[in-house]
Amino acid sequence: MNAYLLVFGAIFLVSLLIPALLYKLRSGCVRCGLTVRHVSSTTFSLFASLYAFFLGFCLVTLWNDFGTARTAVANEASAVLAANAFSMQLGHSGPFRQILTAYAHSVVEEEWPDMDAKLTMNGHTHQLVLDVWRAYLTLAPTDKHDNILYANLGNVLLEAARQRNARALLLSGNIYTPVWVVIVFGFFGSVLALLCANPDQEGWQLVMEFVVVFTVLSCIYFIYDISTPFSGLLHVAPDAFTDALSRLQEYQALKP
Repeated sequence: MNAYLLVFGAIFLVSLLIPALLYKLRSGCVRCGLTVRHVSSTTFSLFASLYAFFLGFCLVTLWNDFGTARTAVANEASAVLAANAFSMQLGHSGPFRQILTAYAHSVVEEEWPDMDAKLTMNGHTHQLVLDVWRAYLTLAPTDKHDNILYANLGNVLLEAARQRNARALLLSGNIYTPVWVVIVFGFFGSVLALLCANPDQEGWQLVMEFVVVFTVLSCIYFIYDISTPFSGLLHVAPDAFTDALSRLQEYQALKP
């Protein structure tokens, strides 16, 4: 079954349950002779506007980070392919290209699962990065005509390293604890406002309560999911590196 169906099915059920509980709570207050008073429309509007702005700000910021992570992966994979292309024009570059291919393979097979499950980079993959730089140093040309190629190779390796660091910085928890406190308390404040905004138990207002709760919970889930770009239902896939790996293996077969 589609994972999104399970998630939004659970949100749908909770969104039905909360208005039902509010209905029971109001009915209990009536039986006990208590009065549920209307909340001030000005206060509710101010609170709703602030909370909606806060959720929207989180969504926009995190979606921007998600796009940055996706771009970083694509740029890193492109830099790895460029490094392979430059190195093919230098003599005795076979070991360098083998290590570069091993790095791309480790990113796909070892590092991506760690980024998903553990929110960490892989130690073996990091060691291969160091091996790539060591292999690069052994390619220092003796012919001055190859100096430009060697410098370009160094530049694309630096670009790959920068994009890898950007990927590491975006791995986990791009929402700090105080932000989650505001999100959670804002949700409970929204439910409390709904309790006081519909004391007469009118039918269409109950439907509106369901819509409000479902929308807010969906936004909170979306914020939670994209706060870690490389894990969760919506995540950056290693497609760019998978494609780069297949090309590296093809080049390896063409020029050992």
